[in-house]
Amino acid sequence: MKKTILTLALALAAAPAVFAARLDFNADVSLKTAAWSNLDFATSNPSNRIYFEQAASLGFLVKDLRYIPGGEEAMDVGITLGALGLNAQGGILPPFDAIANFYPNSNMTPWVKEAYFRLHGLLGGDITLTAGRQSFTLATGLTLSDNGLGMPGFNIRYNKALFHSLNVQGFVFQPKAPDSTGGAANVAGILADYAAQGLWQFYSFCEFDHQTTQVISIPVKHAFRNFSGVSYSLRYGSLSFDAEAALEKGSAAGDNGNSDVSFNGNALLLRGKWSQPLGRFGTGTARVAAGRASGDNASTTGTDEAFFPSFGKRYEGLERAGFGAVFGSSLYDAFGGDSSTKTGMPAGFSGIQMVNLGLSFSPYRSFMLDADFFVFAADSAPTTQKQLGSELDLKLSCPLSDQVSINMVYGVFSPGAAYSANLDSPSKFAFETSARF
Repeated sequence: MKKTILTLALALAAAPAVFAARLDFNADVSLKTAAWSNLDFATSNPSNRIYFEQAASLGFLVKDLRYIPGGEEAMDVGITLGALGLNAQGGILPPFDAIANFYPNSNMTPWVKEAYFRLHGLLGGDITLTAGRQSFTLATGLTLSDNGLGMPGFNIRYNKALFHSLNVQGFVFQPKAPDSTGGAANVAGILADYAAQGLWQFYSFCEFDHQTTQVISIPVKHAFRNFSGVSYSLRYGSLSFDAEAALEKGSAAGDNGNSDVSFNGNALLLRGKWSQPLGRFGTGTARVAAGRASGDNASTTGTDEAFFPSFGKRYEGLERAGFGAVFGSSLYDAFGGDSSTKTGMPAGFSGIQMVNLGLSFSPYRSFMLDADFFVFAADSAPTTQKQLGSELDLKLSCPLSDQVSINMVYGVFSPGAAYSANLDSPSKFAFETSARF
């Protein structure tokens, strides 16, 4: 592997200028030590664990290859290698095992994260085609993301505006499901973006899953889901705002004589941040976020109202990429307290309502302090007690340069009434160093 990478890098660097206008490369390395207490706190066997996490990536991008002599058409070729490592005394236990199983390995053996070519200037310059394994996140990642693994497929973009600044693109991918089954499905859709005092994105895509699985405890096969949504993002000075709303429709054929199931879910996410005067502490950054995904209505036996995309954004390396350093919540699942359920919540709970208030203080001698408070509740539950809990996170960061930083994070989650009484609060303390070039 090392000889192959070195040979590739030398060959790309030595390419004549007539073929390659520029060679770019990037590298990322991070090392994290995380001490967890009361992992899987809602089970009969919570545990205290110390994990050592490593992540690295190395990417090469050859730009402006002229593959037709004398032509205007150009091609980019990109290759990115990734590696992740997770070590703990006694092995990797739930809920980390599901994350580790999502990636090709978790022992720092390199694997291909991206391997694609991008053709510019097709059909008179109006078409850009990207083919191969590539990174892709749709809007905020609420419904579709490669989760850092890359997705094999095609992405074709029409560069000429159809109406004012409206552009369209279509995509076909075969992503890997971010769960312990490691299943894959076909995904195909269309995306239109429109720049008007911010960026609007309108999308619709379909999941075609031919595996046998369970929906609201009913064995099904040949599941078909359609997700349609709209997102909006605005950046204006120190103010930023993001919003995304999505609908889930579709159906799944019952297996072993079971009835068919239809899907009818929805979700909404709002996020904003702005500069906030803090008196003697200078000027900081305040932020707020709120979101909700629908849960299942138990009275409609043939319909699943729980919004649950198979390929939404869940992971950031070997960590959850959700709200809260401990609870790690999306709007439909979480690290939670019970890794035996699909959602990470107690059995029968579905959909998550979330509110976040946060504040970043102005730097003091290169140190920056972030504080965030989260409140979580289930959208649907078999009892009247839907309060999942609350969480407080503190982050102290010190950027040593534009490329190197040190972070310390402490988070504690307080279980709510949805869980059994007298549960110990799970917490996390992490120390991380990272470098990017």
